Amino acid sequence: MAEPLIAVHDLYKHFPTRLGGMLSRRLGYVRAVDGVSFEIHRGETIGLVGESGSGKSTVGRLLVRLLDPTRGEIVFDGHSLAGLTPAQLRPLRRHMQMVFQDPFSSLNPRRTVGESVGYPLKVQRVCRSKRELQERVHQLFEVVGLEPYFMNRYPHEFSGGQRQRIGIARALALNPQFIILDEPVSALDVSIQAQVLTLLQELQERFRLTYLFISHDLNVVEYLSTRVMVMYLGKIVEVASAEELYRQPLHPYTQALLSANPPLSPDDTSTGRIVLRGEIPSPLAVPSGCRFRTRCPIAMAQCAAVEPPLLEAAPGHHVACHAVV
Repeated sequence: MAEPLIAVHDLYKHFPTRLGGMLSRRLGYVRAVDGVSFEIHRGETIGLVGESGSGKSTVGRLLVRLLDPTRGEIVFDGHSLAGLTPAQLRPLRRHMQMVFQDPFSSLNPRRTVGESVGYPLKVQRVCRSKRELQERVHQLFEVVGLEPYFMNRYPHEFSGGQRQRIGIARALALNPQFIILDEPVSALDVSIQAQVLTLLQELQERFRLTYLFISHDLNVVEYLSTRVMVMYLGKIVEVASAEELYRQPLHPYTQALLSANPPLSPDDTSTGRIVLRGEIPSPLAVPSGCRFRTRCPIAMAQCAAVEPPLLEAAPGHHVACHAVV
């Protein structure tokens, strides 16, 4: 098998928390990402799903080094990102881009959208002249289905769907190999969501892109993803192909998420919703053993004592659950 484009090994991100005031003291650590490992292969779309607070967006920001990991290794296209300075990261960053959830706040309101799309080109000094820069921005607007004369307008003049297309154009500016899509359609109307998702698929085929698609909407993830990773409280608890995971989820958490998902088809014959008890625990004080056990309907005594490893339960289908593996 070909080498993965992204390889993540035992990745952690812990945020220290302090009690405020002049004599502030450390209270502990928010364990946002707590030892995850995975690979992303060229040309595929990996869906990353889970409730709010599971650590999904933190993983995305770690991959492009918007956040520095507490420990662990990220290898991009054969290059380890550990310990690289900003200057050393710069040539690699042009190949890794991100599209954010809120298309309005991710654009500078004081810049025209053309300036925002062209900004990465200026930072990386890609274009040799102002004319070449303008021509490249013009081309990017056409690629994402926007009229080039929009370049001189400001973000507030656009709809949410148009702003997200502008964000996608900016991400494409440097011809990246890998794009992280962090809830890119969650702020859009359903009809606009479909248009943006179709655009993302077309762009992936046209430019041979690799995606990490972060979302809480499992219907959207199923539509776009090749494989899916399910995350709970800083840990990956299940990984499988999209077809396999939606057909036969193995982890109780995945089963609960899918049961709460509105069916796409009126002919859907799935059983009733699984209601989880309680709320997701604080990442400041994660439960011992399996961190899902406090809400799990099939928790056993072993679950409190031993953290289940992520093991292969079926070919290509990994799950972290004592009751399954």
